Amino acid sequence: MFGDALEKRLNYAVGVFNGATDGGNINTRADANNQKVFTARLFATPFINDSDSSLRGLGLGLAATKGNLASAQLPSYSTPGIANSFFAYKSGTTANGEQDRWSPQAYYYKGPLGLIYEYAWVTQPIKSGNSTSTAKNTAWQLAGSWQLAGSWLLTGEDASFRGVRPFSRFQSGAEGGWGAFEVVARYQENQIDEAIPSAFVSSSPSYALKASGIAVGLNWYLNESSKFAVNYERTRLTGGNLDGKSENFLVARYQLSF
Repeated sequence: MFGDALEKRLNYAVGVFNGATDGGNINTRADANNQKVFTARLFATPFINDSDSSLRGLGLGLAATKGNLASAQLPSYSTPGIANSFFAYKSGTTANGEQDRWSPQAYYYKGPLGLIYEYAWVTQPIKSGNSTSTAKNTAWQLAGSWQLAGSWLLTGEDASFRGVRPFSRFQSGAEGGWGAFEVVARYQENQIDEAIPSAFVSSSPSYALKASGIAVGLNWYLNESSKFAVNYERTRLTGGNLDGKSENFLVARYQLSF
């Protein structure tokens, strides 16, 4: 169930799901047990209806999940390039009780500037044979697991969480134009619990306990539903036997939305 309240100043969503481990894809895996995972999210845009406020583009939210994934096989954690896993639980390590996830989040948009911040932490009891422990992993992003992301529209359009509408679409002729161009940057970290006993950690392949990445990119919006994107990200690994190693990742894509 989901909806808006307080004249669209507050968005709410709640749900009941089979549940998925971190990095897991429940669409391709059988449900691990008869338990369910409860999810909830509140997101507030308190100044959205105040057209003259400089805080009109501010949004603040909190999401959470809680449920028992007992017996589910725990996943590995991949670098942004996906081709490499920087951490994996030892084979046979499974979830062993209720998992809690918390994720505060925020964004701010004003004119051509856009910022996104997201933090997530997960508490998961784990089991391997007769040994048990609890893993507490975190991630964040700024621009956007600790994670914050930022962007700036070079052509002056208003930035938005829901996308960009160029002043002029990319097309030939007198009414045509070049669309909109946007530069983006992001810093992110994924931190594995350093207190996890070695009995639960797979050392083959090699592993690290933290992945820190910085990314830059350029987006070209041909129109409001079509864009090209080019991104470069450098990820540095810390801890374990991959300490000091790094990954360089360059990706380009064409995206349609409708």
